[in-house]
Amino acid sequence: MTITTIDEEDIVQNILQDRPTIETAFKTYLSWVVARSLTSEESEVSYVPMYKNTEALAYVRRLLKTINQHKCEKNNSNFRSIICNVWNKVVESNQKPSKCLGRLALLQAWKGIVSSLENSEIGVTNNEKIFYEEFGLLMIEFKLNNTAAVDDDSNPNLIWDSPGAELERRRKRRVDRAEKIKKRKDTPRIEELTEENDMPRIEELT
Repeated sequence: MTITTIDEEDIVQNILQDRPTIETAFKTYLSWVVARSLTSEESEVSYVPMYKNTEALAYVRRLLKTINQHKCEKNNSNFRSIICNVWNKVVESNQKPSKCLGRLALLQAWKGIVSSLENSEIGVTNNEKIFYEEFGLLMIEFKLNNTAAVDDDSNPNLIWDSPGAELERRRKRRVDRAEKIKKRKDTPRIEELTEENDMPRIEELT
């Protein structure tokens, strides 16, 4: 691959340094959807099914295999062409894009990867399709440097932020909420301060 401008070199470096890797993000996603299923937690998307561990693991393995064999197709976008050059170079060198690249690269290749799965000889089941769609939505919804609102848990951040960052924010929010509840419990209510038994009787004043 020939780098012709400083801008292209910067883009290439950003792509190669983008973390977490695709594989790491999928491991986090797998853990999240299985945990959600085990706890029967309602999904933000009402039609998302509850996955068994073996089922979700099979989807991830199939998807990672497809990703590592995929050739990224260029179009008229210079940015996409640069990313596809990097992606295809990784594949041609017998390395795995899932281990070398991250979200920035996958965003450009994602549509073609899902299309390959859907158009394969065995196709995809409805549950499998939803599994891929939800991952794609989380990838698109994640914004760089977005730490979410103070009181909000962010599933896109859970998958795509630096490892453990969103979990640490969630832990801190839980601690903060617990401390606020404790302070409220420790603060005496007005009615407790003015209970009849605590008020002096007239005869005591005279």
